[in-house]
Amino acid sequence: MGFIDRLKAFMPLWIQGGRSTFTYPGQSDRQALDVPRTPRETVEYYRSWVYACVRENAQACAAQTLRLYVRGETQRFPTRGVPEIKRRYLSLVTKDMGESDVREIIDHPLLALLRAPNDQFAQRDMFDSLYSYMDLLGNAFWQIEFADIGGRKVPVKLWPLMAQDMLPVLDEARNLIGYMYGWRTQDQVALGLDEVIHFRSFNPCDQVWGMGPMQAAVHPAARLNAMNEWEGSLWANGARPDFALISDHPLVKEERDELRRDWMRLYGGMKRAGLPAVMPKNMEIKELSFPPKDTGHLLFARFSREEIAAIFDVPMPVLEMSVSNKANSETAKAFHAEGAVLPRITRVADRLNMSLTALFDERLFLAYDDPVPENRDQVLKERQGYLQSAVITPNEVREDLGMPPVEWGDKPLPLLKPAAVPVAPGENPQEPPPDDAQDEKPAKRLRSMLPDGPESSVAGELAPFWNSARDIVHANWDQMPK
Repeated sequence: MGFIDRLKAFMPLWIQGGRSTFTYPGQSDRQALDVPRTPRETVEYYRSWVYACVRENAQACAAQTLRLYVRGETQRFPTRGVPEIKRRYLSLVTKDMGESDVREIIDHPLLALLRAPNDQFAQRDMFDSLYSYMDLLGNAFWQIEFADIGGRKVPVKLWPLMAQDMLPVLDEARNLIGYMYGWRTQDQVALGLDEVIHFRSFNPCDQVWGMGPMQAAVHPAARLNAMNEWEGSLWANGARPDFALISDHPLVKEERDELRRDWMRLYGGMKRAGLPAVMPKNMEIKELSFPPKDTGHLLFARFSREEIAAIFDVPMPVLEMSVSNKANSETAKAFHAEGAVLPRITRVADRLNMSLTALFDERLFLAYDDPVPENRDQVLKERQGYLQSAVITPNEVREDLGMPPVEWGDKPLPLLKPAAVPVAPGENPQEPPPDDAQDEKPAKRLRSMLPDGPESSVAGELAPFWNSARDIVHANWDQMPK
């Protein structure tokens, strides 16, 4: 029995018809609104605020930097060291990093594959669709194309698949044995587990098919869609005139049409606005007034929008970008990076390590850079502190930044003496005032801060500056105010 026949033999009845209904929490109360019940119906809600939230998450996640690391040494590919600061972060997002030495691989066939997955889709296209499908359906799929290289099956291309057209195939024990891919049943093709990378989110009702934020947002999305359709119907069918021309005797259709044309010819258009109207004796103008429409639906629309944004982990200031709330949007972006971007990219990196990286070498693993701005600021402060404390050298920092080394960067920077803070006599009762008032003169403090002697000169490119400053101060010492 071929693989396709074996799949069809085990195919459950709810897949035989070409449509699938998956189980999600709260599905039993979906009768009041027209809500999506299949993946194909769900992707049709990719509009309005759902589109804004999905796009914000997908673009933010796809813009992150994905790096390749190896546990231990390797001589086949160029590598560079990983600073201790980044090692601590990697130990949090990669639980099995272990205590072995970890180095970043700069050039590798896996990195080349991710940069150019195929001849039709770029790297950004692949990850944009991946993260969009994860938010819309909780599932995303890549197909791996293999080639026989040296007697070994090696991944050479990656193809994105439309998640709404992918159907999992289960055996009698409800174990996943493959997939059927295609829009129509007669056009579906069978894919094995080793050919597909299945990214999925947690679904408490199904261990095979994931659940995305869109499944949790079906009610507010359907409610907002119904409000938009209702408002559109009002605009299309609820046109109301501002005034009426009333005659004291009935008018036939021809008379009404002629009167309407004459009125528009005389007073219609912006250029004729404000002209006085001359009415016949048997006619008058009556202004029409209507009770104000109920604006409660606007409050419900805003509530639905905020509910959708909360489900997709997108703070409202990120969606409402304007000059007035720019400061709030920067803070919101930091929360978005920690609450939305970091969990999503970590999940994707874990799945890539399980289904793709292991095909090249079990010692390899992929990991994203930390997307949280506060964490990057903390790394910068720690790096500056290590530099000033002579813990690391400038070349070590340059290596971490991907910059080439410099000749003067192999030695730590010299420790500079901190400037003494002037204290007025008697200001601090715990310290007696100095006996010599000359100790507080700025010239003497400046001289004490400068390195004295060739053995304490600042090494590297800063040496000429410090040596010149020292010589100027020493040469003019007698003329400087004491």
